[in-house]
Amino acid sequence: MKVINDLYEIWRNLGNLHFSNPQWLWVGAAVFILVPLWKSLGRALPNTFVSGHKIRAVGWPSWISATCLISSWLFFSIALSGPKFTTTESRNTYQAREFEVLIDGSGSMFTSDVDDAGTAAEVALWEQQMYQAYLDARAKHPSLYPVALNKPPNQQSDATKAERFTLARYAAWKFVRSRMEASEEALKKGLQGDRVGIGTFDDEVHPSYPLTAELKIPIRKIEQLSSKSGGGTNFEGPTENDPRVGAFQYCINEFRRWGKKNVKTKVMILVSDGDAGISPERHDMLVKQMAEAGMDIHVYALVCGPKSQLTNQATESVRKLIAAVNPNDPAHPEFQEAVLWAGDGVAMKKAFDLINRLEKSSVAGEPVTVDKDVRRRFILAGALLAALFILSAACFRENL
Repeated sequence: MKVINDLYEIWRNLGNLHFSNPQWLWVGAAVFILVPLWKSLGRALPNTFVSGHKIRAVGWPSWISATCLISSWLFFSIALSGPKFTTTESRNTYQAREFEVLIDGSGSMFTSDVDDAGTAAEVALWEQQMYQAYLDARAKHPSLYPVALNKPPNQQSDATKAERFTLARYAAWKFVRSRMEASEEALKKGLQGDRVGIGTFDDEVHPSYPLTAELKIPIRKIEQLSSKSGGGTNFEGPTENDPRVGAFQYCINEFRRWGKKNVKTKVMILVSDGDAGISPERHDMLVKQMAEAGMDIHVYALVCGPKSQLTNQATESVRKLIAAVNPNDPAHPEFQEAVLWAGDGVAMKKAFDLINRLEKSSVAGEPVTVDKDVRRRFILAGALLAALFILSAACFRENL
């Protein structure tokens, strides 16, 4: 039954056929040499039946054999030319929430003042593991990993402090890993799960990858981020005096550009040491944009400096924005408790569990045009016709 369906698909899509190697179609012209050569080897002897002379007079046995031979040769020639049908298919449905993860790469992020021995050891171990995994992958696929990463410094036995930027990478990595785990159930159902976009910022934003359900990509982008000191920290841009887009506006723009329609849950994950202001005018403008229809954005801040930054002036502008845009429900105060120290594993897990409870949206993927390789179908058709040729030649006593 499948063979019949494959052959029917060839017939139905003949008008939609194109080739990746059309030069091989010239092989089909060989039938003009092949058939006369075959006939010259001996005349058809259709004497299977006693009244064979009558069959010869009709001539249809020779036509059947010749048609099978010609068709078989043409199908094999087409298969050699890389035949493809252009079809429109629907992508998998998304059971999605959308996240933009922005990692602060400003100059202050390269200060080693995260004073917690347990966190410092955990981050250093992770960095060594990521570096070794990169070396292993580069050894197997050098063309895919052309850049040689700097080897991380060895963790001193008495070291109690971690660098802010390294902690930020680790926190972002853990968050994307949590999205992969949260998407496992959807993937088992044949759906695509949470979508994550990734980037860094200082005076301006440096995009790494747009929103995607292929979460191994943002994971790899985070693992390969190199320590490169930037300028200041831009939360509020663009402004009248500075057209550079800041972290929050970039997030809004990305959700507008790449976000799926009807996805209700959109979350910005800001991984930063804070230490930047937002003017009242820009604050109001950002809040207004985040409250627009289809742009109900939550904000979480993973603070990568000393613990004191959770409550001091460094994160004041972010805390005000979170208070304005996150749900203010007395029954669920945890939505307002969205400024977390990135070194607090317990608080981070609690936040990730809360994010897992945010509403999912089932969204149908857009139709996509793809080229379907149908070489195998033409080989199959050619093989069947070749078998019919051999069978007819044997039955009708055609000379091979």
